[in-house]
Amino acid sequence: MLNLVLDLDETIINTMIADETNIKQIESQELCIGSFIINENDENDKNDKNISYYLVVFVRPNLYNFLKFLNKNFNLYIYTHAHIDYALNVINLICENIIDINVKILQTRILKNDIIQLKSLSTLKLSKEDTLIIDDRIDVWEKEYHNNIIQIEPYYAPHYLIDYKAENKLIYNKFNWKYNFDNSLLSLIVMLKSVNIYYNKYGISEIIQKLFIKN
Repeated sequence: MLNLVLDLDETIINTMIADETNIKQIESQELCIGSFIINENDENDKNDKNISYYLVVFVRPNLYNFLKFLNKNFNLYIYTHAHIDYALNVINLICENIIDINVKILQTRILKNDIIQLKSLSTLKLSKEDTLIIDDRIDVWEKEYHNNIIQIEPYYAPHYLIDYKAENKLIYNKFNWKYNFDNSLLSLIVMLKSVNIYYNKYGISEIIQKLFIKN
């Protein structure tokens, strides 16, 4: 079975910061699956005071079907620049809605990459000969893995933007409305179904060239 390395932010999810005054309104939005609290030290506070805030998670349309398909047909890994606690919270929220995925196995396959370093399959102890990568950015990967990457358009959920001058303190961000109808993951499922067939004849870079790169 082939390996598949999946990025989180702007690839399959998008998050926004909220506070207690608007968290319920934001969580009621379409494609929102919940929130979690992040605690961080205030670098400007000499007493190391903690800062707490909510992070609200929006999923890309068709994510659940996409992950079920990946879980059944690939060895699935999560590779992110985000903090490991953030990644675990996101995955836990997602898996609460997908009973077919073994959360414990997936949790052991989450890897945080240092934001100042480029991503590398060697960090995951995976070979580029039998690994596909899905990410919204190629530039965060070492060059030798660029031919393994299926680049997807960045996803930005159609959030309400907070405006404290407005009567209801929320303004809809119409610019992102199109992402409610994003079919990128459905398109990927269709093409990924052919990957294992082609893998018997071609290498990973050739498969990506044939299936995912438009001439």
